[in-house]
Amino acid sequence: MIFNNAVYGMKYVYVIHFKINETTYTALENMTWQEWLDSEYNTDRYEVYTSLYGDVVIGKSSDDMGIYDKAGYVKSSDTIMAQFEYAYEKN
Repeated sequence: MIFNNAVYGMKYVYVIHFKINETTYTALENMTWQEWLDSEYNTDRYEVYTSLYGDVVIGKSSDDMGIYDKAGYVKSSDTIMAQFEYAYEKN
């Protein structure tokens, strides 16, 4: 994807793909989870919630456990990793 900027000229923005429980999603390179949540790429309407335990999680309802990777549950400030398969756990 190429964006044209009058001040800086052309800027290349690369599209990446990642999975959540076998479903493939699209994001822009170096996009954080919060940026993705607020973008048109969030086609399944994931949101940020405070869990029953007080943790901030990304899911589809406040009862969900959230999206996680090998290190634990992702935070909205984390950068999405290209070609990575995340897991999503419902409560």
